[in-house]
Amino acid sequence: MTCTVVARSPPKVDVLLLSPLTVMNMLHLSADQCKELMDYLFSLCVPPKLSAYEMEEMEQHNSIPLGSKALDTLLHGGLLSGSLTEFVDWLGNIDASMADDDT
Repeated sequence: MTCTVVARSPPKVDVLLLSPLTVMNMLHLSADQCKELMDYLFSLCVPPKLSAYEMEEMEQHNSIPLGSKALDTLLHGGLLSGSLTEFVDWLGNIDASMADDDT
């Protein structure tokens, strides 16, 4: 006769949704340790708060100008570096060529 034991993994829990007291009890942490852990987890998961000015500055430094005043203005300085951009008209047609008529 054989006996098979099936080990179940504990349910996954989103720690950021738990109260600090629950985290302290689950992980046997002090209040200071819990605060340090939660601050660290939030820094990894939550993007930093940026002002509109800071976002504008980031866009300007991470963009590639197209040379067309109208498109560069519309795209806040050009194409975002490291991104894929498609130009599509209102009918959904992709235009692979662009004419620069304002230079």
